[in-house]
Amino acid sequence: MVMCQLILQSESAYSILAELGDAGVLHFCDVSVNDAQFRRIFVNEIFACVEMERILDSLSLAVAHLKVSPYFIHLPTPSPREYVTLLENLAEIKVDVFKVKDYMSMLEDRKMDLQLQADVFRQIDIFLQQANVVLPSPNQLANSDDQGGATIAEEKTALLHHKISSSLKLQFVNSDMQSNITGAQLKVKVEKACIAYRAKLYPFIAYPQEREEAQNRLRTEVSDIITVLEESKEHQRKLLADIASKLPAWRSKVRKLKAIFYTMSLFNLDLSDHCLIGECWCPAEEQTTARAAIERGSELAGASKPSLLLNIFTTKQPPTYNKTSEFTRGFQKVVDAYGIPTYKEVNPACFTTTTFPFLFGVMFGDVGHGTIMMLMALFMVIFQKFIMERNIHKSEMLGMLFDGRYIILLMGFFSIYAGFIYNDAFGNAFNIFGSSWRVGNNADLDQFLAQIPHSIKANATLFSEEIQAFETSLDPGSNFKAKTPYPYGIDPIWELAKNQVSFTNSFKMKMSVIFAVLHMSFGITLSCFNYAHHKEYMAILLEYIPQILFLWCMFGYLVVIIFYKWIHFVAEPYGCAPSLLSAFINMFMVIMKSLEDNKINPDGSVCLANKFYQNQDTLQKVLLVIIILCIPVMLLVVPLIKRHRQNLADEEHQQEGHGAQGFGDVMVVQGIHTIEFCLGVVSNTASYLRLWALGLAHAQLADVLWTKVLNEAFTLVGSGWIGIVPLFIIFAIWAAFSLCILVFMEGMSAFLHTLRLHWVEFQNKFYAGEGYLYAPFSFRDLLDL
Repeated sequence: MVMCQLILQSESAYSILAELGDAGVLHFCDVSVNDAQFRRIFVNEIFACVEMERILDSLSLAVAHLKVSPYFIHLPTPSPREYVTLLENLAEIKVDVFKVKDYMSMLEDRKMDLQLQADVFRQIDIFLQQANVVLPSPNQLANSDDQGGATIAEEKTALLHHKISSSLKLQFVNSDMQSNITGAQLKVKVEKACIAYRAKLYPFIAYPQEREEAQNRLRTEVSDIITVLEESKEHQRKLLADIASKLPAWRSKVRKLKAIFYTMSLFNLDLSDHCLIGECWCPAEEQTTARAAIERGSELAGASKPSLLLNIFTTKQPPTYNKTSEFTRGFQKVVDAYGIPTYKEVNPACFTTTTFPFLFGVMFGDVGHGTIMMLMALFMVIFQKFIMERNIHKSEMLGMLFDGRYIILLMGFFSIYAGFIYNDAFGNAFNIFGSSWRVGNNADLDQFLAQIPHSIKANATLFSEEIQAFETSLDPGSNFKAKTPYPYGIDPIWELAKNQVSFTNSFKMKMSVIFAVLHMSFGITLSCFNYAHHKEYMAILLEYIPQILFLWCMFGYLVVIIFYKWIHFVAEPYGCAPSLLSAFINMFMVIMKSLEDNKINPDGSVCLANKFYQNQDTLQKVLLVIIILCIPVMLLVVPLIKRHRQNLADEEHQQEGHGAQGFGDVMVVQGIHTIEFCLGVVSNTASYLRLWALGLAHAQLADVLWTKVLNEAFTLVGSGWIGIVPLFIIFAIWAAFSLCILVFMEGMSAFLHTLRLHWVEFQNKFYAGEGYLYAPFSFRDLLDL
């Protein structure tokens, strides 16, 4: 990444930035960061673009019912002065749209008013007919304006009724609020009450002939309004359809205009030379592309002077540029969510492509559920063109799944891989190669029965449980007949064993510790590459080597004796293998076990109950000493060397005493770093036990759903046709629970735990994540094409 100074002639600046936006290779820096926003150049043009965006937003709402695409299309960049014409055109179009809308709203209100007035006249007819009212002479009626009608919202009728009755203290004739109210004062009170509750008042026409004529006039006027409304709606439809077809193009133009003017506001204006001066970051391999774009822009603008792109020296931290493909983009986003890689720092995304789905598979290991997950991701991968053409990937939720389709695909694949190792599919084992165990052939059953206490024999239930435990527990000394292990994965006979959970717990727990040490060791080793790249060779000797020794002398040794125990100690004689937990604890407690604790087998061989090998105590003491020595090396040596270098610099350039203060700061930072690492080795290793816990939980939930739900349905098959319907219903329930709980909920849980292992346990060994993204000025990214 190279820092460049870009000098643009004022007459060609717009055209050049338009070409650079199409090229999308320059990351511009703000050289006017100390200037207030309103003092920047081109601020008026930016405000004009903001106003155009506001107009487009209002037009988008107006045409929302036409289902217009909310996305942009790629069009040539508009000319620098086109924004003025575009602003005027958009303002006029907005006025036309809302003028038509207001006119139609006025017609609708007028139509409603006329229809309500006609309803009032009909109610007057009904009232006069039912009340048998004797109408006065026309002369008398003409001199009276005490009669009238009104309409009001139905929900306010009771409130108006109460208001008038409480104000006038009158009794109404009926529930329709008809009353003989007379007097100018009373009329004013009634009118005020009606106005307060938004009632519409209409004149009273007493004689039927006049009311009939008035109703005929109202019907004619309503008919005319309806005709005008239909014509207005058709005009509005054509106007909005025309606007809807042009909206994407307008959005594209406005976005480009705003982006160019905003980028130009990042420059400084040199009034003497009539040029814009700015700074930008450019990848070294893209400088040729950038200079070619600048030349094209100058030619299009017909500039008399050339614009320049010059390399300059800077101490600023460059942005981080990570090239990604469709496959790696999702994994890079997972890493970036924690922190952007620092410039020239090891990017964990390339390793995460394998380790992330693998550790997920260890926790989610199930052939059936992994197959469902992989098929879902495979569908998105195969039909990705179909999904993108219909912009389904633009939605928030589906877009997130679509972006992570390759992550989900690999998570499903590794879940299948781990499921074959666990020999687990929907909570059931599958027997492919035949079991290596034989159960029920014990010749010492009588001896076992003789060892059972008489109190248990007297209790039929307890005695039956003891016999069942004896018959279903796998004893390597008596049941392991084939003498060769199952070719791949766990033997299926363990599914029926009474001690299945203890066996699988032991296996998955040890496997979690092994993966923990390997994963953290890899993370520490990556820090060595960071040190080597930045030529920090002292850090390799005084931080990397002590850290890797500290980890491997502690938990690396545990991994070694795990493999040693698996290889060296066979199934017979049963019970001879020493305890890993006791040996590991004794190592740090510096406890020596006596050889008297060893057992003598019937054939005379010695069973080492407390030792794995000869001279074990001596080696463990050496490892413990190395662990202890690594702590002061990490804690003190680096600060002392930095203090010595600082003192040498102080003698030449700085005042006396400054070095001591620097040493204190360095000591505090190094102390925190050392304590965090030493404690983190223990806590991080324990954190990897979630691989065992999540794997056990998933297997047990799958087993419960199979045995307690679906297995009960299989018992109905013998009922003939009657049992088919319940079988399908129960199968649907089992499938729904499996998808919702085991695939989606458990999958999300395993995903979050895997995320934690990578962000905390793995990346904190080497990854600072204190960078910022390389964000080039690009129309393609701006329009999200």
